[in-house]
Amino acid sequence: MKQVVCGIVSGALMCGAGAAAPIVVYQNSFSDPAGSEWSSSAAYTNEQEGAQLGRFQTETVSITLDTRDGQAYSITFDLMTYGSWNGHENGSRWEDSWQLRQGDQTLLNAVIDIHHETSQHGFAAPDAVYHASNAGATEMMFRGVTVGFVATGAQTRLDFVAEVTGSNEYWALDNVRVTTAEVPGVGPLATLGVAGSIAVRRRRRGV
Repeated sequence: MKQVVCGIVSGALMCGAGAAAPIVVYQNSFSDPAGSEWSSSAAYTNEQEGAQLGRFQTETVSITLDTRDGQAYSITFDLMTYGSWNGHENGSRWEDSWQLRQGDQTLLNAVIDIHHETSQHGFAAPDAVYHASNAGATEMMFRGVTVGFVATGAQTRLDFVAEVTGSNEYWALDNVRVTTAEVPGVGPLATLGVAGSIAVRRRRRGV
């Protein structure tokens, strides 16, 4: 799938009126280069998965979204790691971990070990296609990782960053989607994203 853009016809958002399901406000599977909402447009093609945003090591990669102050959102994505992620390295003080941050708040901190069936944070189970416990797997795919966040202004920046101890340890993103539970109605909700943005309307109070 490519970036999703919903149209407004005669002042109304045409994305399925009154749907109870979360409203998708941004979506990108990186079949095209990443847009200016991303701090990096690095592209990597995985033989099985296709195009991904990556690969990265310890650099911070950010997405900046247009948001409504105080509005709750969820971001869902696939995280793929490459190389010898060794978690806590048998109890040492070194660890291979991956974080999602919003400002000075850490939304997700996952210690990832190729020898365990889940990340030591427990946020997701790796895809069995790639992972083989204690068998020297070098690729792990965590699908559908979902994290909630609350916008603190007209724009919200989310930072993706890894802390790794090996020179052969990388990570990449795919299938990024942002949703909100806001129900379309009357009143503006700021568009979110750049090329993948849509506009929605807020329910009038008392209706």
